Amino acid sequence: ACPCGENALRCNDSDGSTHCIPKSEKCPVICDAATEKMCFPVSYTLSGDIDSSAEASGSCAKLSQACPCGANSKLCKVRDQFGMSDEYCIPSSGQCPVECGATQQKCFIKDYNASGHFLRIAEKCMPSVTSCPCGTHSKRCAGDPGFPSYCMPSKNVETGYPQSCPVFCKASEDACYIQNFKSNGDPLST
Repeated sequence: ACPCGENALRCNDSDGSTHCIPKSEKCPVICDAATEKMCFPVSYTLSGDIDSSAEASGSCAKLSQACPCGANSKLCKVRDQFGMSDEYCIPSSGQCPVECGATQQKCFIKDYNASGHFLRIAEKCMPSVTSCPCGTHSKRCAGDPGFPSYCMPSKNVETGYPQSCPVFCKASEDACYIQNFKSNGDPLST
């Protein structure tokens, strides 16, 4: 092979050849495709944003091992509905997706404050034979006939009044909306 010039560094290529780069740079990482995978660690700031100032050099990891994460991050491993696995890094303060067993269902539980404002959502595994629980300051309502029940905030965020679940009438019944009023004439509830 031809020599590199002054202030140059020789790097290997994946095809067995070489090339020269300035000494101020790093040679590209070459992984053994049969036993290794290429990793690019992602770093985050303390506030959870991607840290674009962090060094983003690649590295190799054994196919059976997880890639490392960068600063202020943690590794999440997931498996999709086809059994394929994936791994990725998220901010340390984040939540990795929940993976449920074969006899479980994934529930998305929404919490509200006492005024009915949305606070957060959490994933939780529950037995497939049960309904997913409702979160804080929420209640379960029957769904339309033929549809599952669902959770809604206990209070209407716009009015501040308690919310009622919808009523489903039979074909032979009339839907009635009965308005209640306070003694001063202000609406109370429906």
